[in-house]
Amino acid sequence: MNDSYSEDIGLLFPVLITDTSGYDRDSNRINNIKLYSKIKSSDAQASDDKTLDLSINVRGVDVSGSGVLIQYKTTQWINEETGSSIKPSTVAEKSEPAGTIEDYTFVRTTTSNNGASVNHYFRYTPRPKYSLITEMRILLT
Repeated sequence: MNDSYSEDIGLLFPVLITDTSGYDRDSNRINNIKLYSKIKSSDAQASDDKTLDLSINVRGVDVSGSGVLIQYKTTQWINEETGSSIKPSTVAEKSEPAGTIEDYTFVRTTTSNNGASVNHYFRYTPRPKYSLITEMRILLT
């Protein structure tokens, strides 16, 4: 019996490029990136340290003579009264619309000066839960 489990997962994380010597303008790629990972597990055989050599395809960026700027937008949905998150934030090339959230009313959207962070504020307004109760009266005459 095989007790091992394997699954591919996608990880998203912001990247800050501080050295553009690996940038290839013709292929629009950044080459020679080192990614260091460390996995710890209670099973010693599952623990692992790795160094990976990567390349990144450049999209949604502004490339200039001074370097490569990769801009991602963080979108958050926030309870106006408590300041807590209503749903998980997203990080993508474009910000997300406010949309609608059950039991919340949209209040406003704020954007940071550099446009990298968008916060949608909502007020908690629970809708009453109605139940239908019928009453029958029988009149005896």
